[in-house]
Amino acid sequence: MLTFIKKDSIYKNSALLFIAAMAGNFFQYLFQFFMGRNLSVADFGAMNALFSFGVITSVGIGTIGLVITKYIAGFKGKNEFGKIKGIILKSFKYIVPPGIIVSILIFAARFQIMDYYKLEHVSPVVIAGFSFLISCILSLFLAAATGMQRFNYIALNQILGPLSRIGSGALLVWLGLGLNGAILASVVASITGILILGKVIKDIMKVKIESVKKYKKEMLLFCAPVAMSIFFYTVLTMIDMTLVKHYFSANIAGQYAAISVLGKSILYLPGAVVVVMFPMVAEAHTINKNTLPILKKVLLFALLICSIGIFIFFLFPDFLLRLISRGRYTGDVKLLWMFGLAMLPYALIGIINSFHIARHKIGFVIALVIMTIIQVGLICMFHKSLEQVIYILLICGIVLVFINFGLIFYERKS
Repeated sequence: MLTFIKKDSIYKNSALLFIAAMAGNFFQYLFQFFMGRNLSVADFGAMNALFSFGVITSVGIGTIGLVITKYIAGFKGKNEFGKIKGIILKSFKYIVPPGIIVSILIFAARFQIMDYYKLEHVSPVVIAGFSFLISCILSLFLAAATGMQRFNYIALNQILGPLSRIGSGALLVWLGLGLNGAILASVVASITGILILGKVIKDIMKVKIESVKKYKKEMLLFCAPVAMSIFFYTVLTMIDMTLVKHYFSANIAGQYAAISVLGKSILYLPGAVVVVMFPMVAEAHTINKNTLPILKKVLLFALLICSIGIFIFFLFPDFLLRLISRGRYTGDVKLLWMFGLAMLPYALIGIINSFHIARHKIGFVIALVIMTIIQVGLICMFHKSLEQVIYILLICGIVLVFINFGLIFYERKS
């Protein structure tokens, strides 16, 4: 088994990143565990709602990062390293200035955001805005490392970033900063990642630069469908926490946060293999190689690890929920494995979306947009219970998976 993994570059690198991701997830959940036991239920719910808000507002920067990764992987396949340097230097002006602008806008709307999330103080929103700016720089560094397939540095970042987050978060909360300290810990984690991935940037800067001006228009045009894909997928998988925080009481929203934090691990479990898949598919597509075998391996890996996670939720829901909430969870424990099951189709959707983007295919975005609107509309209309919200997530996810597989089948037949 180990010999087979070592021989296959997809499984070998996926195993490396999966192990690193598991270590990182341990520290991430240790962070959630610590915050769940040391913050009030209301603050714990507010923390995760702000984290969801941060993910949604990062869509634009994530778009640029994904496009950069795709083109860097293509240049790597053709050994055009001078163009990789050129695209990184040009990308700074498309990432940092927008990051500053969005941070200023968040600061300007801080009181409105505070009211919407029912926060007692405005300072967590201000810190979240600053965290967004730092994460913009990290996204560029990560895009370069992924496109270059420097998976060892990515793995190191996956471990040390969350480790610095729990370390700094625990210290800041212990010092009495509460919710502010929990949000500020994300800034520390981003800075840690920048320091680690900076080595990749340093190595690339040693080569002679080549012009990438002729790719500018093509890249900018491609950003539009990619942005739509990332935005609507992010809304599809993150807006539930925001809507629950808005429609339900602080106590119930805190309970849902505990379910969401644990259950969405199913969504993130295949993350390691997606990181490996994307640059490999982009590189293979650039040099006209068949990319479907890569997708099949990735989907098989995702189904395996996600199924294991859901089974664990089914066996130990009460223990896990009480562990993360310091015994304060009083809701229905079966909602955990149900939520985990609801996240499985979204994990597959994320993989297929990345597969399409790596091959410069954009037709799937239409179905994604329509289903996202339907999902948000259904939750807004039907939210009598948390169970009802989870059923909506599950049904919408399953439908979208079937649509995506239909698109792949149609493309292959034609």
